[in-house]
Amino acid sequence: MDILKEASKYQDFLIKERRYLHQHPELSGLEFNTVKHVKEFLDSIHAYYEEVPDGGILVFFKGKNPGKTVLLRADMDALPIPESNCNSAGPKECVSLNDGVSHACGHDAHTAMLMAVAKILSENSCDFNGTIILMFERGEENTENILKIFRYTETHNIHIDSAFAVHCYNTIDTGVIAVNPSNVSAGSFTFDLFIHGHAGHGSRPDLANSPIECFVDVYTALSAIRLRKISPFSPLTFSLGCVQAGAASNAIPDDLEFKGTARFYGFESGKAFKENMIEILDNICPLYNCSYDGYMGGINRATINNPECVILAKKTIGDVIGSDKITEIEPSMGAETMSRALLKWPGCYVRLGTRNLAKGSDTRPHTAEFDIDEDALKYGVAAHLAYAFAFLNSEIDTSKYAYKGSFADMAIEEGANQKRIDYFLGKTDELVLLST
Repeated sequence: MDILKEASKYQDFLIKERRYLHQHPELSGLEFNTVKHVKEFLDSIHAYYEEVPDGGILVFFKGKNPGKTVLLRADMDALPIPESNCNSAGPKECVSLNDGVSHACGHDAHTAMLMAVAKILSENSCDFNGTIILMFERGEENTENILKIFRYTETHNIHIDSAFAVHCYNTIDTGVIAVNPSNVSAGSFTFDLFIHGHAGHGSRPDLANSPIECFVDVYTALSAIRLRKISPFSPLTFSLGCVQAGAASNAIPDDLEFKGTARFYGFESGKAFKENMIEILDNICPLYNCSYDGYMGGINRATINNPECVILAKKTIGDVIGSDKITEIEPSMGAETMSRALLKWPGCYVRLGTRNLAKGSDTRPHTAEFDIDEDALKYGVAAHLAYAFAFLNSEIDTSKYAYKGSFADMAIEEGANQKRIDYFLGKTDELVLLST
């Protein structure tokens, strides 16, 4: 099969599907019509699939002979961002019809590309050994519905050897694909905490316990963790997205809320930040006669490519789209749900260039002006197919790299809450889907 030629045949299909999905975006965990649309498409091509309740869809394509299994992933959810009618060059080809919600990150393109992959696999003889699984994932942006899929693969004994995903990236030109040798996206630790003091009047601060003054010392100490406790050779960032307290200039409030994240590549660095944060709060709050409580998430993993799979991806995708279109880019400090998938099923997460200055597809993701160059879609389809076929026909043994424990073990190691651990252990079917 001439993979790029085959992918190019479906350009009209790709554009039609991407624009439909773009016009009908749905938020994380609420992708009901999107799931319905994808299932109706899969029914139309007679593909075998299993819907994971609240998790997404797994589609199975069996090769002519037994062999390894590779998983290809697309995320389906959108963002709570009102969309602009224009990108950086002028009016967009299509915009969201759902007020206040838009595909400002390219997930519409990811889903359309994987639908095209399904169409190609269904219309061509399965001239490969092993199994290709397509994963249409819900809730990547916020609610981590992929945890439902993780448990489903364990309870249904679905063995996966490698995972692969493509993400649109508008800082590299259309059709260029970035395959990083290791680090791709950072891990994260999220918190939403309250400091409780005792209210009073501004004229007598000595009679109050100010949570604001307490927070100032806490924040200073948190900002110093990066220098005092983390190796300078291990990247880590810390930021606050919200600080709220009080309403009047002459009144000391009872409470203060602050929330934010730390981002990192070294798992131990993330753990060190969380442990030091707890120590800081435990020691500083009593000095101000204050207390604290709230939410602290687990330590989410960084997204890291497997070295053998990187070599394979660079060569095989380069052979299909041109070796001059393969590059590397600076790792991102954003987080990605593919992180645990790649830890369990070693593989590759690559960036697909969608930047075209003339078409205005050069604005940052998660902004109202975000747009993509649809000419890039065929390259994304080709990358999926090239990696899948090459991996299944390769001698790569990923078992020596794969995380040896269960997803419950992983959750325990990450310091996840007990409800999540119990979910993976099968003690409960209830899972609060919150970003951590």
